[in-house]
Amino acid sequence: METTTATAIFSRYLYRRYGDRSTPKHYLSDLMIFLGHLGDKALRQVTAQDIDSFIDAQHGQVFLIR
Repeated sequence: METTTATAIFSRYLYRRYGDRSTPKHYLSDLMIFLGHLGDKALRQVTAQDIDSFIDAQHGQVFLIR
């Protein structure tokens, strides 16, 4: 599945599940940061090492309080 399609499906699910709460906004923001970290890598090629690399890269980053 293409990243754009998967993101749209996930977005629809989040808004259906959580409605007007801030959860969809924040989950989608986190997803966009993760996808940016992956670059052009296809979703089917994402590994546990990619996720670990993303988490390690986020340590020490400044985050906005939600």
